Parts: sequence; C-alpha cells; structure tokens
Amino acid sequence: MMQFVCILLMFSIFFGFSYVAYKSEQKRKMIYVTDEMLKKPLTDQAVKHYIEFLETAPERNNASYWHALRRAYEQIMNAKTIDPRLKKELKKTLRNQVIV
Repeated sequence: MMQFVCILLMFSIFFGFSYVAYKSEQKRKMIYVTDEMLKKPLTDQAVKHYIEFLETAPERNNASYWHALRRAYEQIMNAKTIDPRLKKELKKTLRNQVIV
C-alpha cells in the first residue's frame, strides 16, 4: 500500500511540474510574439495576424503578459499608418478578453 502511495505521489509531482512548465511556455510565447511584432515596422497585415493570435491565445493573469499587451496596444494605437478599423478591432478583442 505504501508503495502505491509513493508512486502516486511521484506521478502527481511529475504532472504538476509539467503543467507549470507548459503554462510558463505559453506565457513566453505570447511575449515573444508581441516583441517580434513590435521590432518590425507596423503594417496592417502584421496587426491582423496579431489580432488573430490574441483571439486564440488563452487569457493570462500575470504582469509580464499584461505589460507586453499594453506595449503593443499603445504602439498600434499611436501608429498613423494602421487602419482605424483594425485599431477598433484590436480594442474589441482586448475587451473580450477583459484586458482593456
């Protein structure tokens, strides 16, 4: 019986660490995509892809995720070359995720 409990404990620890690593990877992916988009000149096509990425990305509740979103949001909103409809769509997407 004790061996079963030890094996069960080991598996739960393994799956716990795997889950934490997976969540951490998702956060890094979001920040990486945002940083890569902001390094390049903003175009309507890049903003469309970013909005599509945000719609499929899971919601995160941590500061680094929000800071990355805020930097992207401010840069897109201040860009003169971006279509105003895309700006509205970005704002709508962020509101749907309860971020703005």
